[in-house]
Amino acid sequence: MDRKELSTLTIRNLMLEVLGDDQFCKKHSNGYSFQNTYGAHQENLFMLTEIIAIEKNLIEQKTHVASMAWSDPRRNLYEGKNTDFSINEI
Repeated sequence: MDRKELSTLTIRNLMLEVLGDDQFCKKHSNGYSFQNTYGAHQENLFMLTEIIAIEKNLIEQKTHVASMAWSDPRRNLYEGKNTDFSINEI
C-alpha cells in the first residue's frame, strides 16, 4: 500500500525536533545527543529522524533502522533496503 510522502517541511520539522530533544536522542543512541557531544554525522540525524517519524506513525517501519555508534558513518540510504524513507524523502 502506497503512503503519502512526507514533505520537506515535515522532515525539516522532525529534524529540528530531534536536534532539540536530548532525551529522545539519548534513548535511541546509547546516551548521546546533539547538545552534549561533538562529532555527530548527518547520518545520526537521518537515523533519529527516521525513528521519530516511525514513532509518530508518519511512516511505517518495514526495514530495520540500523543502530550505529555515535559519529560512525552509515552506509548510503537505499529506499526499501536500509531505510523506510522514500527516495524523494532521502
